Amino acid sequence: GSRSHFGSRACSSLRCPTCRAHDAAAMAEAAPAETPSGRALRAAVWQGPCRTGDGAGSLREVARVVDSARADKVELLLFPELFSCGYSDSFSLLQLQDLRSVGAIARESGVCIAFPYAERVAPSDADTSPTIYNSCAVFDAYGALAWNYRKVNLWGAWEQSVFEPGAPDQLQCFDLRLASGLVVRCGALICYDVESPEPARCLALAGAELLLVPTALGHGELQEVTPLRVLPTRALENHVFVMYSNFEGSASQGDEGNKTSRLVPSFCGRSAILAPNGQELARAREHEGGKLLTATLRLEAFAASVARNPYLSERANRWRSGHYAALSQGSDESRGIKRERTLIASMVVERS
Repeated sequence: GSRSHFGSRACSSLRCPTCRAHDAAAMAEAAPAETPSGRALRAAVWQGPCRTGDGAGSLREVARVVDSARADKVELLLFPELFSCGYSDSFSLLQLQDLRSVGAIARESGVCIAFPYAERVAPSDADTSPTIYNSCAVFDAYGALAWNYRKVNLWGAWEQSVFEPGAPDQLQCFDLRLASGLVVRCGALICYDVESPEPARCLALAGAELLLVPTALGHGELQEVTPLRVLPTRALENHVFVMYSNFEGSASQGDEGNKTSRLVPSFCGRSAILAPNGQELARAREHEGGKLLTATLRLEAFAASVARNPYLSERANRWRSGHYAALSQGSDESRGIKRERTLIASMVVERS
């Protein structure tokens, strides 16, 4: 419902500190008591400026941030989307073998690293162009590649013209080995992937305990719905922890000719680490000046909230009973899609 701490005038701003404090307090009061757990890890997401077109500088930054993370006993570290080159049309392409230095940093530090980059896959013959993916390589604490995720849902005309979407087999989980010996069941998504419910739900059904979500999310009231509202919902409805890492500040630092800065002039920050009951374990502001956001994830400490709302089991029940049959229909001629197209067409007319 509407908020009314300004007298008779309702407040609907996502940025309102009074409303956010009230919401957090209400959620904490309503949350069931949780149980302690022996399975735990120290996790961190990095938020800072976007370095466009500076691959070597980005790798140096990885080494610097990992040093800070290790000093804080961090076991798993996530960087923002396309961290290797920035969200820029002047990006440098890397192949998986080019990331050996990142694997070496993980091995030497004992810190698992999720490193987003622009991936180049060489063609099978000389007459074919290379394939380019918006990817995230995840290295375990021993320097081994645990998973290389390729973004499935590409946002906007620029991404769709440059990158190839990841194949259907991308929406699967992987086991990540920590230096402690603990193995965590993880899934990876990138930015726009998490704005639809289906990718996160696919990973949850495959047993994910933790979702790694790098992003390059722009600034704006509509955009900030994702970190402040959508992310807690994804965590809650899928019983998973969510790590969310974003840039902050201008999108064209060091690259004034960056054409993509017209699409995303600046980034909104708001990186976060969310618990399976939807609560914030850590939350960054819009600007932090470069910050490592940390939290301890107690992987089995939220049994009470899962028991109260067993969403995955209820989904299975409703699926078997046929209530969700519309979700299995692949037609792009549904009334909902037609309505969406009509709304988009009306926007084009208004702008012209």
